[in-house]
Amino acid sequence: MANRSAVSERVDWAAAQLAECHPTSAVVSEMSERWGCSRRQSQRIVKRAHQLLVDDLELVGVERVHVVAQLHNALLTAMATALSRNQPAVVVGASRALRRLWKTSAFCVTMAL
Repeated sequence: MANRSAVSERVDWAAAQLAECHPTSAVVSEMSERWGCSRRQSQRIVKRAHQLLVDDLELVGVERVHVVAQLHNALLTAMATALSRNQPAVVVGASRALRRLWKTSAFCVTMAL
């Protein structure tokens, strides 16, 4: 069992990984390998890290529209990169994510105008 400072260090590391857009499952796997903790414990820590990021965004007062716009740009960039590298599966995945983003946000109203 890790002490509080070790858990805090792990949460901070996981938050940094998530902020750099690493996939959650990859962060969980790397944490399990890096610190030798169980996959379930790693999932708990990553969940705390995710909540830390959410709390930080709310504290700073980031508006949802700005976050959605940034996600939109990131997905378009990923699609362009995948097209240039001839990776059609990545293009399909990014386009599906983009479509879900448009459906679930007020951003689609802005895009329609």
